[in-house]
Amino acid sequence: MAPNALYCIERDKLIGTYALVGYQVKPPTGEVWDWTPISRGYLFYSVEGLMSGALNFDVEKAPVGIKPPDRAFLFYSGPYEITEKDLVHKVEIASDLSWVGRRLSRLPSWDEKGHLVLQGKGAFGLGILTWKKIKSAT
Repeated sequence: MAPNALYCIERDKLIGTYALVGYQVKPPTGEVWDWTPISRGYLFYSVEGLMSGALNFDVEKAPVGIKPPDRAFLFYSGPYEITEKDLVHKVEIASDLSWVGRRLSRLPSWDEKGHLVLQGKGAFGLGILTWKKIKSAT
């Protein structure tokens, strides 16, 4: 797919491996929970059109006053689709079987450091995950 105004993000720029560097949640109450200190994760987008994401949370180390995630591990994988308004993750495999078959809409953008920022609504509210592209694992 050639980059143009019809898509919300350039596919060639998206493809790669990312490490989680930021995770905030904005629940309907208007608070902001920073889950960054208790979160680790990787995200992959392949040239073949598949994605995979894995997150784990050290829920016992959640800061006082911050509601931790309701699970210690989250994984899902499947095809992705770039549309004019969002990036869609089509869940085919997941750590929570109730997620299989879902289409998860993410609003992608790039921050001033060149990090991928994905926003999506979840059980806790609006999740804002910031990912740094990994150039090499070594």
